[in-house]
Amino acid sequence: MKIKIDNSRMVLIILLFLLLFFYVLCRAYILGFTHDESLTFTIINNYSGQLKTANNHWLNTILTYLTAKFFGYSEIALRLPNVISFLIYCFFYYKITIDKKNSFATVILPLMFLFLNPFVLDFFSLSRGYGLALAFFSGSVFFILKLHDCLDTVTLVKGLIFSVVTVYANYSFLLPILCLHFCHLSLNFNMYRRLNIAKEHCISYMFGLVFLIPGVINILYLKEKKLLYFGGTENIINDTFFSLLNKTLHYKIIENQNTVIIILIFFLLLCGFKYRKNYRIFFILNVFICTVVLTVALNYFLGMKFPLERTALYYIFIIGVYFHYLLQNIFTEEKLFIICLFSSTITLICTLILVSFVLSSNLSFARDWKYDADTKLMTNILSTDVLEGEKISLGINWLFEPTINYYRIVDRLEYLNPVNRKGISGKEYDYYYVFNYETIDIACQQVLKKFEISRTKLVKNCRQR
Repeated sequence: MKIKIDNSRMVLIILLFLLLFFYVLCRAYILGFTHDESLTFTIINNYSGQLKTANNHWLNTILTYLTAKFFGYSEIALRLPNVISFLIYCFFYYKITIDKKNSFATVILPLMFLFLNPFVLDFFSLSRGYGLALAFFSGSVFFILKLHDCLDTVTLVKGLIFSVVTVYANYSFLLPILCLHFCHLSLNFNMYRRLNIAKEHCISYMFGLVFLIPGVINILYLKEKKLLYFGGTENIINDTFFSLLNKTLHYKIIENQNTVIIILIFFLLLCGFKYRKNYRIFFILNVFICTVVLTVALNYFLGMKFPLERTALYYIFIIGVYFHYLLQNIFTEEKLFIICLFSSTITLICTLILVSFVLSSNLSFARDWKYDADTKLMTNILSTDVLEGEKISLGINWLFEPTINYYRIVDRLEYLNPVNRKGISGKEYDYYYVFNYETIDIACQQVLKKFEISRTKLVKNCRQR
């Protein structure tokens, strides 16, 4: 017997959204700033050196600049666009999945898959383009799916707007956006001919492509300058899918965990061909396959690297939506055995993610920049040790350069000279902030603090100054 989404269960779903939003907001407020976020800060703080690099996520940079003008340069102010984008992400998940005719399981299981993924949640709390891209990508998927039921120009224009904005939020989403529209056009080709509206839609697509031209030019520039260095070179399974699972599941719960999950997901994807008469299942399945094929082809012919970790986040959303439509279909049409088989398989995957979320949730660090977890605390400790009116130099590992300079400017640490990326060799400094494994070549040194999360240390040069 199906458990419908009544008012009480609707309240539960909305409550989960609000609790997760509160978690995202708390992390955005409490977490210390990170390396890549600090590079964004250098751009909006009138330093153009990072403007033409892959670290510049254009939409995030623009929105961060605006929030900084209104609210200042605090961590929460600079992260506000991505925090708000989480509400957009929730809204479009609601629009795609919520229907009181559906079974509760068809909504709650994909919700666990998409919203309890600790790696996904990270990016709604940071000043990067990934949270924004996920939010607008969810809107793109919603409007393109809606076109099958309502093939009108207004809906297409909305889908194109969200698609263009998605790409400018993060260039790594260009491939799934292209595949999203290609699959829509190919699967609805006959409908376009029958309704004779191809002209209006062609014009809409032409405008969409025009707006993408600057982004494509920028991508080609980054490729020519060899600035698109983040990616894998082995294969799409190891580089893309295993890297996503490694970031999602920080704890080994079952033996050969990643392999088991990949096999289960691909089993569910293959089963989708059985329901190819269901447009939504077949459409999302085609988007997934098209994105994989295009990625592999670009790697083979052009040497493009495979998406790695955060640059492959769109696969999580595609698979999550696919799970919803698959469950929706089997709960409607299939026998009890098939319902139990499919729902238990998805439940196992979602339970592993839930356990990982419970075990790894924190207000201390971002997974991709754990080394910056204690940088702010380090500057606070340094401030208490420096004598009034003193001007000191700090030798560092290069990874800490942008974040320390961010706090030096924002917290007005006037005693601290700007730090650089030259490392700690060849010059003697007053203080050092390095990883625990690094050796400092000075005769007299005093460890002021060792930091557990980042595995770093603050060392004082105790020579007579």
